[in-house]
Amino acid sequence: MINLSNQNLIDDKKYIFDYNFSELEEKIIENGYEKFRATQIIHWIINKNVTNFDEMLNLPRQFRAFLSSQFKITALNINTEQSTDDAATTKILFGLEDGSNIETVQMKYDPDSIIDNSSHRTTICISTQAGCAMQCIFCATGLQGLKRNLSTSEIIGQILYFSKTRKITNVVFMGMGEPLANYENTIRSIKWLISKNGFNLRQRGITVSTVGLVDKIERLAQEKLQIGLTISLHAPNNELRKILVPTNVKTTIDELIDAGKKYQEITKRRVTFAYALLEGVNDHEEHAIELASKLVNTATHVNLIPYNPIDTEKLRRPSMNKINLFSKILNEKGVNTTIRYERGTEIAAACGQLNTSSFNNVKK
Repeated sequence: MINLSNQNLIDDKKYIFDYNFSELEEKIIENGYEKFRATQIIHWIINKNVTNFDEMLNLPRQFRAFLSSQFKITALNINTEQSTDDAATTKILFGLEDGSNIETVQMKYDPDSIIDNSSHRTTICISTQAGCAMQCIFCATGLQGLKRNLSTSEIIGQILYFSKTRKITNVVFMGMGEPLANYENTIRSIKWLISKNGFNLRQRGITVSTVGLVDKIERLAQEKLQIGLTISLHAPNNELRKILVPTNVKTTIDELIDAGKKYQEITKRRVTFAYALLEGVNDHEEHAIELASKLVNTATHVNLIPYNPIDTEKLRRPSMNKINLFSKILNEKGVNTTIRYERGTEIAAACGQLNTSSFNNVKK
């Protein structure tokens, strides 16, 4: 006999977005309802921002009762919200049903734009895992460790929350976790985002960032989507990268570059290599020269990310003179390069700063 005295009754309802659209249609049909009802449901959730089936007033009462008995809509609870003084960046701490937490960031600008004239753009940086197993030494999420993968509904729920108040134009899978380590749910989420029956976002407005899971990069290329890909490099040679990204030691720089080139060849989309600049670690002129020698003639792009402070005394951001010199060397040697000017650091919302265990403890 199961003792229920100290636990909730089992809820066997399934979240809507854990189905793809075709699966949702099939589920509706097999229960005796019309196929087109799936379109109505998703329209109410995405375009009308409803969180309760009883609010879907153009659906028959019996059908609404069926939906309430079989499905749930949102998988997230809102725990805490923080915004920068200019309100351009907002970070939400979401609670999950099992007690885990994740962070998601909204940016009312283009994070890769040097001159921000993109007030029409709203980028959401979403998480795919609770924590992360990659252990990059400059990333607060990696230092927190991995708890579990997120479901498709937990990924999509982040988009649903922010879409209530402002039209989303771009989604970057660069929050907590390694998206390609949660491959199936990441892809299902992307397909909901780009589907005309879903959010109907343009594919080129979506970017996936990976620490460099080569086999998954190759698999992603075969999806033949028109989404962007960012590969975390962070070093010009294997010895240094093993220190900075200790869980990815079996993957070489050459393998990552080759994977990026193959992705470009198949998708015709330029690949970006992310490079976090750490004072005295990987920011020397010889590092820039070595990196340029590997990337020249690859038609890829380098995104330099000056280190954002986390709760460690060991790492520092280089001076702007060193950052600019590093960028200048790459550009002069034929490697297209930009510097990501981060905002949101004061609320620990910038690249590498997401860490649910210290939501209000921002290292200055």
